[in-house]
Amino acid sequence: MEQVLFFVLMIGVLILVHEWGHYLLARAMGVHVVEFAIGIGPKILKLRGKQRRVGDVELPRTEFTIGALPFGGFVRMLGTDPHEVVPPEIEAVSFNARPVWRRFLIMIAGPAFNILLALVIYFAAGLGASELPSSLMGSVDYKGPASQAGLRPGDRIVAIDGDEIRYFWEIVERIEAKVEEGEDPKSGEATFSGVPFDLTWERHGERTTRTVKPIVFMKEKVSGVPALGVNPVGRIGVKQDNVMPLIAVAAGSPAEAAGLRNWDRIIAVDGVAVDQLPLALDALYRTAGKPVKVTALGYTDAAANGVAMAIASARMVELPADADGSRGIYSAECLVYGVVPGSPAAAAGVMSGDRLLRFEGVECSGWDFFQQRLTVAGSKGGALEVQRGRDVLKMGLAMGEVAWPDELRKDATMPVHGLRVLYLDAPIEYIANEDRIIYAWHYMGEGITGAVTSVVSTLGALFSGQVKLKDSVMGPGGMAQLAAMSVERGWAWFFALMAGFSVSLGIMNLLPIPILDGGQILFLAIEGVRRKPVSMRVRMIATYAGLAFVILLMIIVTRNDIERCIG
Repeated sequence: MEQVLFFVLMIGVLILVHEWGHYLLARAMGVHVVEFAIGIGPKILKLRGKQRRVGDVELPRTEFTIGALPFGGFVRMLGTDPHEVVPPEIEAVSFNARPVWRRFLIMIAGPAFNILLALVIYFAAGLGASELPSSLMGSVDYKGPASQAGLRPGDRIVAIDGDEIRYFWEIVERIEAKVEEGEDPKSGEATFSGVPFDLTWERHGERTTRTVKPIVFMKEKVSGVPALGVNPVGRIGVKQDNVMPLIAVAAGSPAEAAGLRNWDRIIAVDGVAVDQLPLALDALYRTAGKPVKVTALGYTDAAANGVAMAIASARMVELPADADGSRGIYSAECLVYGVVPGSPAAAAGVMSGDRLLRFEGVECSGWDFFQQRLTVAGSKGGALEVQRGRDVLKMGLAMGEVAWPDELRKDATMPVHGLRVLYLDAPIEYIANEDRIIYAWHYMGEGITGAVTSVVSTLGALFSGQVKLKDSVMGPGGMAQLAAMSVERGWAWFFALMAGFSVSLGIMNLLPIPILDGGQILFLAIEGVRRKPVSMRVRMIATYAGLAFVILLMIIVTRNDIERCIG
């Protein structure tokens, strides 16, 4: 029942806002509204507005109605029905009596209000963010520009080109813009290169500034759908995501001699609690020249009443002084916990307990970026080096494909390698959002740009044949499935979904199809150029053709929705 309520609430608000835009602009442009309707089918509620007059002549009262099915709505204005006879004494407030520019504003108001609703939702979401991820580094790509400049996990970026940085979103925004366009002298094609900038970070209270040149990454306009186009953005190989201090222990190392084991979890170093791997490794590094006490949790597999479990036990060990501070401890992200039977990794010969050293010559410093390199290599694959005991083994590893697990993409596939590593996401460091207005504008800009780009790119790829209608369009059934997820994911998901659908509804209504707002706007544009309205015969033929197109489209999307549910 909750799922149905979420869906009805969402689609009801979207339609209400759309039709409210038409209604308000009609009133503002001096056009009388005969009926304001939300929903279709039998009317379950009808209210009548107050009496209005033109001079001494009474206008028909506006009816406000709600239909039984929440799948549409309309604003019927005086004179829009071609068969309606408008008395001469009230013709001045009919739709067709108004100048073209006024009728244009009325028709475009519905889509505009849908875009406005999305803007309000995104701005409110940004304004409501009391805390934001800080500029503390989580993962750093070993071969990325930031790492080559000396940045390490656990460092805090404090400035870019001398401008203060406090939040991670500022890092992303500033670095993505560090791209300049050029031209290939031979082919004349556009080329893109990174623009060097000064990056300042803080480590152990000391600041370091280096010049960094970002690499250019072709970012998908719509995530996961490269066919819809890409944009060049700057990247330096950093992420805010972090992991808890689960460790791997090198064979014959001081850590192994002291009793630490693979997949232990460090919880304190010299009595100071640590909850992120970079902070634990940093604490070991800072005590390189002296012994250090490490408290760790070890896990033992057990079972009770047929239920498998892991029992944790804490122990404190003392590690000796060490030249580089590691004492043979490194991230468990690069330790194979398991291999899926029959997977590409199993076929390559990877075994549980192997340490991932390098792929295509790039060292494993964290699972996130390492897995990304495996994915980029795809079915072509590359050379993988692992350490097994004291031996280093070389083998080839390429990605395979399995069915996509998402119910809404049952015909799609996803790449797999079959490697399993054991790690736990650590809490990202959040700090107070002291620039709420600035962040709200940023969040609104990012949100509306992404939503508009997604819809426009999808439509463009659809009409050009780059993507299939089946894979790119959903109907009420698909919307209901997504809205139903709000029960588990909460109001933030619900409103984000509403903003995206609102943009989609606004843009779709601008398509030049006669029964949509875009079709009426096209007729008005022709009338403005020709100085006379399009003939009724042409309008009727175009309207029937548009109606047939929309009915066909609804049949297709409804079939898609059914296939998603039962496929």
